[in-house]
Order: sequence, then structure tokens, then C-alpha cells
Amino acid sequence: MSAHYCSLGCNGCAHLLAVRAVGLDTKTAHFIHRPGDIAMFGWSEADRPVITDVERGLLVEAEALTDRLVRPAYAVAGGDQADAMVEVLYAMKTALTVT
Repeated sequence: MSAHYCSLGCNGCAHLLAVRAVGLDTKTAHFIHRPGDIAMFGWSEADRPVITDVERGLLVEAEALTDRLVRPAYAVAGGDQADAMVEVLYAMKTALTVT
């Protein structure tokens, strides 16, 4: 299971790097992508940054950069390995989904 935690950590680290590399701050990125979770990160509505199409575009750029950064790490898995990884990630998503 540690490999799967590593894959999530790799994506998270790469995404943080990409967000900062495109010039977006993490608070703004969270307010755009996860507005329902801002309290979990210690912010309130009073902390809401101004969000325009520019910031939204930067987040799209960051997501594309994240994909380019992590793609080589996953490209080595093929066939049964890739299928197994996808199966475990879906199971993790299901287990973490609050109903």
C-alpha cells in the first residue's frame, strides 16, 4: 500500500510545485478548486481572495503542468500493473468518499 500513498504524495507535491511555478498562490488555488473545504485549511470567507478568469486560467495551466511532471512516473507501469494501480486508486477514492 505504501506505493499508492507515494503516488498520491508524488501527485500532491508535483501539483504544489506546478501551482507555484505558474505564479498562483496556494490559498487562491484552494479557493478555486476546493471552495467547500476552505475551513479545513484554516481560512474563512473573509480570507477569500479576488478570483478572476486569470487565476482560473493559471490553475488550468498548473493542472496541465502537473500532468506533464507526473506522467513519466506512471508511464513505466504497463498492462496488469497499470490496471492494478487504477483499481486500487478507485478503491481508495470509494473508501474516502463521504456519503
